[in-house]
Amino acid sequence: MNIKKTFVLTLALFVALVSFADSFNKKGINYETTSQTEVQVVGGNGVNGAVDIPEHNYRVTAIRHNAFEGNNHITSVTIPRSVTKIEWSAFNRCQGLTTVIDNSSVEVMDGYIFTDCSNLTVVR
Repeated sequence: MNIKKTFVLTLALFVALVSFADSFNKKGINYETTSQTEVQVVGGNGVNGAVDIPEHNYRVTAIRHNAFEGNNHITSVTIPRSVTKIEWSAFNRCQGLTTVIDNSSVEVMDGYIFTDCSNLTVVR
């Protein structure tokens, strides 16, 4: 009986942990959940124009590696305060990007984030 209870509890814990790795798309931005209340931006090649990374039902904590890389259709991006990490090449080669409004509280900023964004003139 003890082994059965242990197995059921272990299985329940595993299912709970795996369920946090859900992904979804909201207005062309791809997100991946990291907890019941937090997400990371993992892709943004489906958006264009002015991009405001929203904090809907989740707190956005990171913009992942290559999330918007090569998206020449975005012209500006607003990063929310809750973002604490921006990974490698997150906006690399976004040739149409002219403005970044960075409200984040970034603690970790990897390299090449805005490399080859030749029209980027405003970062505030």
